[in-house]
Amino acid sequence: MMTLACPTCREVFGLSLALAGKSFTCPSCRVEIVLPRPEDIHKPGPSIRAAFSVNVTCPRCARLLSVEPDKAAGWLACPSCSLVFMVAPPAAPAPPVPPPLPPDDALPDEDEAKPDKEDDGLDELRERRKRKAKKRVVRRWLFIGGFAGLLVIAICAGCWMGIPVTKTGRMEAHLKRKIEYDHGIPIERVDLVPYGEGYRGVVKTKRGYTLEVLVYYEDGVMKYHAK
Repeated sequence: MMTLACPTCREVFGLSLALAGKSFTCPSCRVEIVLPRPEDIHKPGPSIRAAFSVNVTCPRCARLLSVEPDKAAGWLACPSCSLVFMVAPPAAPAPPVPPPLPPDDALPDEDEAKPDKEDDGLDELRERRKRKAKKRVVRRWLFIGGFAGLLVIAICAGCWMGIPVTKTGRMEAHLKRKIEYDHGIPIERVDLVPYGEGYRGVVKTKRGYTLEVLVYYEDGVMKYHAK
């Protein structure tokens, strides 16, 4: 015979040892209990040091018992009143309480806290387009400036090399070559001015004399008269 306390309602009743290890329904709270076997019941001894033990109170005689920490959860037998009762395992530590949330006024606005990635992308695209437009303008002006510079250089080089750049100058060069080819006379200089549909002027030879010439067109062919 053993005296046992219900783990739920603490009702005390006597049971036969033949029921050890079997299920039993408490007549008071109707909770099903698996009765402990003799080897499952721990009996605290008087030699336990209080500094290394857990204190448990007997629910029947209120005696303070000292139990090893590894046996503080399970079935115990009180050495004074022989009551068998169950000790629940120590409760788990309560989770830490989170700090209180700040008021809504202190929280940053979601639109202000998170940068607008779409706006950043649009701004970057605009800046890239502006840089490309500036580069195109610079290249265009560089091309115009380079072309103008080449034109000026070509004109200066033509003047320096004696290449005529006007209609009268081209006619003077043409007449000089034609007289040298037709008569074999080296020509030093030809000065012409427009005259009607042709030209008139003077031709100075390298032999020291001067000729008056009249240049005209006949059937689309240049002809001249010198005296």
